[in-house]
Amino acid sequence: MSRAVEKVKADMRLNRSNASFLQRYLAWLRSENPDGADLLEADLIEVFSDEKGLRVLKLLEKAVVKSPCPDGSDDRALREKNAVMNFVLDIERIVSNG
Repeated sequence: MSRAVEKVKADMRLNRSNASFLQRYLAWLRSENPDGADLLEADLIEVFSDEKGLRVLKLLEKAVVKSPCPDGSDDRALREKNAVMNFVLDIERIVSNG
């Protein structure tokens, strides 16, 4: 794949409105330092793939993804929960694809 195509795809990933902070950072890093982005993804996979890491990831999932926002929460709380939830889900996605 050409460098131009990689740049366009990286820019598209950066501009997705639902992209998490982790996705945006890795997309930016991939455009600046593809080897560094690959190394960070490999590190995430290594950290969260053994028994201890998977237990921590499951704790994050239960504490963040599966916990409800209290009724009557304002929009800021919902946006914050969504951002943190996407962060945890991104880690799960990276680990499960690794």
